Amino acid sequence: MAVVPDPIGLGLVKSLAQPGTNITGSSSLATETIPKRVQLIKEMLPELSILGMVWNAKTASNRSMLQSAEQAARSLGVPLRSFPVQGPEDLQATLNKVSEERVRALLIAGDPLLYDLRAEVIAFSLASQIPTFHTWPEEAVDGAVAAYGAELADEYRQAAVYVAKVLAGAAPADLPVDQAMRFQFVLNMKTAKAIGLKIPDVILLRADKVIE
Repeated sequence: MAVVPDPIGLGLVKSLAQPGTNITGSSSLATETIPKRVQLIKEMLPELSILGMVWNAKTASNRSMLQSAEQAARSLGVPLRSFPVQGPEDLQATLNKVSEERVRALLIAGDPLLYDLRAEVIAFSLASQIPTFHTWPEEAVDGAVAAYGAELADEYRQAAVYVAKVLAGAAPADLPVDQAMRFQFVLNMKTAKAIGLKIPDVILLRADKVIE
């Protein structure tokens, strides 16, 4: 497995240290990093009134992400609106609801479906001037205002290491799940300027990569 946010919650392994199943690999920790993303959004937008979150309702790990986001937003005193999607066909209707509810910033769950639809989400951000905060750094490179998480390229390289071990005879049940250790905070200033968003200097200084 690769880029799995919550392998225990999904029932893929019994524990990270001792999978105990015929599955092992790497975990992106996308759920665990949700509070950090919410905190960064609040710091980027100190006057944030309503935060929205788009998530894939068909994936159990996305429900955990939503719960984590709700807790983080509550601790910061920011109302959070939930915007679930069932598939590609209802993304546009969901984004229309985001505009109707006057959401001021949008958190995008780290999910394969939403990653595949990132171009549509970014186009919405530019058209509506609502900043979107994504999970994978590659999404900010592609045009999202910001992203915080492990690089997909790193995750897939690590998966190759597991493939080599299994082919050499190792039992997946005995190979501890690798947890992402390197997270990147990426800002796309081109998009920020296009939607009229001024990024505080203190946030710019904390970014690992700034795209002009």
